[in-house]
Amino acid sequence: MADLRLDTMAKLTTLPPPEAPEAPAPAQESAPSPEEPEQEAGDLRVSGDLELVVADPVGFSSNPNAEVAAKETLAELTQIPANSIAVSLMPNLQTNETVDCWYTMVVPADQAGAVTAKLRGAQSTAEEALGEQLKKQGLEVKLTATRISAKISETAT
Repeated sequence: MADLRLDTMAKLTTLPPPEAPEAPAPAQESAPSPEEPEQEAGDLRVSGDLELVVADPVGFSSNPNAEVAAKETLAELTQIPANSIAVSLMPNLQTNETVDCWYTMVVPADQAGAVTAKLRGAQSTAEEALGEQLKKQGLEVKLTATRISAKISETAT
């Protein structure tokens, strides 16, 4: 009986070791998020929103071409390069007829006041310019711009 136990113990101790878990893949450097334009020392951020009335807020908000058109419109209105502007389109589920176009742009500090003033006074111009940009993106959308806001939000660190 003792030999049987030793034989069983020998078999247990000769099992191959369990496989080691795979090492996690090395972390890759991530590119700057498209929601956060790069900012240099001395630059300021101007942010705000443009409220739009459209027939299909959910469809409009989820269309990447509408986002491109909004970014290009803001670039056109402010003369700030489109790659310095980030936009996010969100349907307003409370009204079920509007879209909020939230934006942030990085601007040179000496232009922030002028850019903010341009945007605050650009409601009708924004509506027309966005309509043209949407057409360039292949979208036929009837829209009305009901509000545009702009404020200087922060400095670079």
